[in-house]
Amino acid sequence: MFEHNAVSDEFRRINQEYNHVWLSEHSISIQCENGRSRSNLYEGCYPHMVCWLQNIDRLNRALSNLIALSQSHLIDAGCGCGAAALYNSENWDWQGVEGFDIDPDLVILAKQNASAMNAEGRVFFEHCDAKNWERFIGAENLIFQLFNPFSANIILTLVKNAQRTNPASDIYISYINDHHLAELLDAGDLLFRDEIYNLSIVKFSKTIG
Repeated sequence: MFEHNAVSDEFRRINQEYNHVWLSEHSISIQCENGRSRSNLYEGCYPHMVCWLQNIDRLNRALSNLIALSQSHLIDAGCGCGAAALYNSENWDWQGVEGFDIDPDLVILAKQNASAMNAEGRVFFEHCDAKNWERFIGAENLIFQLFNPFSANIILTLVKNAQRTNPASDIYISYINDHHLAELLDAGDLLFRDEIYNLSIVKFSKTIG
């Protein structure tokens, strides 16, 4: 239904170089000392890696045409080393930014990276299983940013829990490398898609039963 991996080698080089420069300038560590991948910890998990940071900009520009980011709380679901959440906090005007991951070692690394950027007071990281995430945020919009961290079933469980604990908030998935997009559209509405970079924004207006 949706095409993937259509990006040219030149586009890949440009995006990878942007990542390298930003991560280096901010002294971001992307690998735990034990080198463990979370892929063996969770259903549908991919090995930990940092998304192309410019894809965050592409999605956030599209999202800012739909809602006010200053009235929106961003949650990096499957945050890994925290780079994406920290990049969001530094470059975009969110009401709040946080991240969680099932791998406790990656959460420790994310907190260390936040400390390196003097961002401990701006970005919150926690050890959490996405299937069990449920917390009242109180923002007008609740945005879960995903970089293919787990299966469609778990993503929908996350949305369902968010709807229950934040009934007054509009729930969105801001999705990088959107392999499970077709399954999400059984429950949500597609507001934006970039077919070159495989990016999508899905809003969940109907309660997931």
